[in-house]
Amino acid sequence: MWTLVEKILNQILDGYEQEMQADLCRLLTFDTTKAEPQKMAPFGQGIADALDFVLQKAAGWGFACQNLDGYVGLVDYGSGPQQAGVLSHLDTVPIGNGWTVDAFGGRWPACMLPVPLRKAACPAALPCARFWVRMRNQALAA
Repeated sequence: MWTLVEKILNQILDGYEQEMQADLCRLLTFDTTKAEPQKMAPFGQGIADALDFVLQKAAGWGFACQNLDGYVGLVDYGSGPQQAGVLSHLDTVPIGNGWTVDAFGGRWPACMLPVPLRKAACPAALPCARFWVRMRNQALAA
């Protein structure tokens, strides 16, 4: 069973690879270390900007999106037992020393370094959710 699921997920991700790379690199240009709170940006402007980027991307794919005062973003499809969710976070720990490239430069593959890689789940999860929504809609239309 898991082998089939992995195969399907890998096919999905392969189809969106360039888009995911571009989205991840764009996401990594936001300095998402905790900063001074502001209105609608309780963890700092960089985190708020990253959250807005993700919500705009998801809304463009047809998901219902909500920004809950900058604390969390919701990306929804479906309701009740037909609802699915993915948890991710966009903030990072302070960057620290030792970088040989700009940590917020967003260049591929240089952007794939350990600290910002924690943000990678979000750009990978959205195309998977987008695919499953498309498959469900096709099944319902048949």
